[in-house]
This record gives sequence, C-alpha cells and structure tokens, in this order.
Amino acid sequence: MQSSLMLIASCCTIGILVSCVSPQLENKFKYPYVQLEGPLCDQITPEDIRQVIEVARQQPKIRKPVKSIGMWQPNELAVISGDDPYTYFKVVSRNGRWILRYSSIEERRPIITG
Repeated sequence: MQSSLMLIASCCTIGILVSCVSPQLENKFKYPYVQLEGPLCDQITPEDIRQVIEVARQQPKIRKPVKSIGMWQPNELAVISGDDPYTYFKVVSRNGRWILRYSSIEERRPIITG
C-alpha cells in the first residue's frame, strides 16, 4: 500500500514539474526555429529575422524555410534557407530595411563528412 502511494505521489510531482517547464520551452523552440550565428549575432533582432523571412518568401529562387542567419559584419546578414539542396544568400541593411543582394543567391549541397 505504501509503495502504491509513493508511486502516485512521484507521478504527481513529475507532472507538476513538467507543466511548469513546458511554457518556457514552447517559446524557445517554437517552429520555425532560426539558428543565429557569427560574432555579431547578438545584434540580430526579431524584426530582422521577420524581414529576412519575408525577403526569402518573396523570392522564388530561394528555398524555404530560413534555417540560419549569421552576422559577421555590421549591416550584412548571411542566410541559409531550405534543406538539400539549400540556398545561401545575403541581405544588406539600407535605411533600416533588409534588402536582398541578388548576386549572392547560390544553390548549394551539404557536405557530409564522416
């Protein structure tokens, strides 16, 4: 009897702990998740991400969804979008808006090493 009571109490405790953690994890890992990279990635704002996704959405040559955005220099973002093959492209900041650098659009295949 005491073992059954202990098991029920343990299950209830685990249920309470999981329910406390879930809302935090839900916001952090909500799809689509965009990975941020580069030494200046802390400067990339949610509005920047939204604009980059919109740039990709409007361009038929760019595969979707946007997977990764990197900032290695101010006012320029390097973007990886799609799967296999994926699209690599850059956007540059002009007057607070991210503009596609058309000449940067490249279709690439992942390199698998092992």
